[in-house]
Amino acid sequence: MVLSSTESPQPGQHFARSLMRAIPAWLVSLIVHLALLTAVAMWARSPSPAEPKDDVEGEYVIRLAAASEDSVSKLDFDSQKDANANPTASFTPESLADNSAKQLDQAFEQSLDHASELLGALPPATLPSIDLTTDVTVPKPELPRLPVRPAETDFFGSSAKGTRFVYVIDRSASMRFALDLAKRELLRSLDRLPPTAKFQIVCYDLEPHSFSLEGNRRLVQATRENKRRAAAFVQQFRSEGGTDHVRALKHALVFAPDVIYFLTDADELQPGQVDELTRLNARGSQAKIHCIELSVANRSRRDNPMRLLAQRTGGSYRGVDVRLVQPGR
Repeated sequence: MVLSSTESPQPGQHFARSLMRAIPAWLVSLIVHLALLTAVAMWARSPSPAEPKDDVEGEYVIRLAAASEDSVSKLDFDSQKDANANPTASFTPESLADNSAKQLDQAFEQSLDHASELLGALPPATLPSIDLTTDVTVPKPELPRLPVRPAETDFFGSSAKGTRFVYVIDRSASMRFALDLAKRELLRSLDRLPPTAKFQIVCYDLEPHSFSLEGNRRLVQATRENKRRAAAFVQQFRSEGGTDHVRALKHALVFAPDVIYFLTDADELQPGQVDELTRLNARGSQAKIHCIELSVANRSRRDNPMRLLAQRTGGSYRGVDVRLVQPGR
């Protein structure tokens, strides 16, 4: 028997060609897709012992499956192109199965890489910002107000306790011989006040003039600096003009003090004025008014208006002989 010079196809090659002609390309692609999706579904259903499944993992699996389809389609297209370019390539069932497994592994790895890229491209999650100054109101705790310990001082020998002191000083023309003494005693009385106490000074003739601190006419803390400024204010006193006791005392009551030291050298108050001042004080701060008269002429009079004003307000009355007051006592 004489054989032809052209070799006949081997049995394995003939089988592979027959198989490729019998199975369409779309069916091969479908089989590969189904195998890949089955592997992904089985992998997704098996929960990790360390991490519980949740909605985020399900969303990740869906994106991974979609990415896998694209990768497998690309591999099918490349395989088909290689088959067309090399029609004599030999295929066996074993080699086809091996190639399918390798393609599946490659597609799975590429799908993981593609899924990682998709996750990396997502914008970072941000929490809504909260403006604490407008959206949140934090109530301030109300601390209990501790009572201020009353301070004690004296003025021309009249002792008094309180937290708010007002000194009303006559500086009219009749005080020219006693004004320096009044200044000295006033500063000595202020020096005894602790910083927790408050004070104000009203010097008057026909008009009252109060101590101003930075443009504010109010009670000020008895600090060392405020006492120094008050001393500068006191040193400006000059004796001149007439006298209006009622107007000065009404001005002092505006500061709502606990204690008023009222100093003059002559009793010119009238009984009606005493009644008016008593009513005003009772409706307001109810201050204790300590009346000091730099004279002994009226000291023994029971109807002395200054004595009556002191009695009705809970204060004290003193008639002082300035000739007996020792400097710096």
